[in-house]
Amino acid sequence: MVKPKIWSHWAFRLGFTALLLGLLAGKVDAGPIIQTLRSVQLVPFGLAVLLGFLVQWVTAAQMRLGMIPFGIEVSTWRLFEIGLISGFYSLVVPGGMVTGGAVTWAKIARDSGQTLAAGLLVIYFRAINTAVLVLFGTIAVFLDPTDTFPGLRMTFFLLSVASLFGLAILVLPPFGRFARRLLAWLAGSLPSTSSARALCRKFSRLFRLMYAIRARRYFGIVLYGCILNVGFVLVWIALALSIRMPVSPWVVGWISTIQGVLQLVPVTIGGLGVREGSLVYLLEPYGLAGEHAIAFSMTVFAAMCIGACAGGVLETVEILRRRKRRSA
Repeated sequence: MVKPKIWSHWAFRLGFTALLLGLLAGKVDAGPIIQTLRSVQLVPFGLAVLLGFLVQWVTAAQMRLGMIPFGIEVSTWRLFEIGLISGFYSLVVPGGMVTGGAVTWAKIARDSGQTLAAGLLVIYFRAINTAVLVLFGTIAVFLDPTDTFPGLRMTFFLLSVASLFGLAILVLPPFGRFARRLLAWLAGSLPSTSSARALCRKFSRLFRLMYAIRARRYFGIVLYGCILNVGFVLVWIALALSIRMPVSPWVVGWISTIQGVLQLVPVTIGGLGVREGSLVYLLEPYGLAGEHAIAFSMTVFAAMCIGACAGGVLETVEILRRRKRRSA
């Protein structure tokens, strides 16, 4: 019963992707898109690809730093490999970044033997990095002198306030004590032999470890989050330069923030359709034709595919090695 459900989700997202791309294809001319893609400057495009790998490495270092208090022993290099493999699955399997996060969780859990802690950490880092990305987007919006979209600055300001509140929830001990008391109450209301009661106790222990992280280590985790999000924005700026897009870096900065958040919504395959449509809408007030916006989106997608191909190669090698060990 599981496989038909998975295939139905994949078919739905594939159909939705095709629908969005079909609607866009009816409104733009393919000629200028192809011409723009042919004139891509390889130096900034290659720089964007290299920055993408660097961002993945910083993400691995961040996760390694946060895993130590939980007793999870996975090397930075292995986390780097897992990140690339997760990027491959997030591009080709329905679910996007959600699928990538699930793959990261599964592989860290298999390597460390700590399923619950691995899942909590994946969510923990995703929440921190998304909050930091929103803060960077807010800075870019307020530094953008054009202020093209009415209400955009206020929207980003409210999102940044919510992000700061979210970061406070993840670090301040009173929230941890509240969570543990709630779990203790739930565990006490369940039968002593219930598996859910044991699960509540495990979560309580993990929350105790999470909120016991020292301020210096937490600062390092957030600092890594800042570095990788700066790298993420620089990737988008380099890709914009590769097609000579006449838009300021501040505009590309807050647009990349919106795109980073949209990637978390699993509605299409590899973000296709959603990314193109949103870029056409966001770049039109700056005088860019839909063809130029879609060419920019295709350039972003090409850079994503290069990283995904690296992850696909690593996953293939890993599967072959696992099969070889089983047959030995």
